[in-house]
Amino acid sequence: MRNLSEVARNLLSQWQVTGEVQRVSDQPQSVDELARDIAAYLREHPEAADSVDGIAQWWLQRQRYRIAVDRVKEALHRLEEQGQVERTPNATGVAVYRARRTAGTSHSQGEE
Repeated sequence: MRNLSEVARNLLSQWQVTGEVQRVSDQPQSVDELARDIAAYLREHPEAADSVDGIAQWWLQRQRYRIAVDRVKEALHRLEEQGQVERTPNATGVAVYRARRTAGTSHSQGEE
């Protein structure tokens, strides 16, 4: 079983967060992948119309962000099932995730 920091490193090697989540890859995305993402965007926004620059900048980033969010949810669910992370609500009731804490485990100096 992989530990949380290894999983986080793997996720970070695949995704870069810069206000929007963007795919990080040494190779360009294939035409088939781009076509799939554009078609998915148009299914969700059938009245959308934009220039090539607009599609690249806005449609594809939003579509990739949505896909990234879905994948992150799946990964966190898996890690929660494996007992590596725990979900807890923050002050506003939004779920936040952290490394699972067990009795006697401290995650920072001075904390027990």
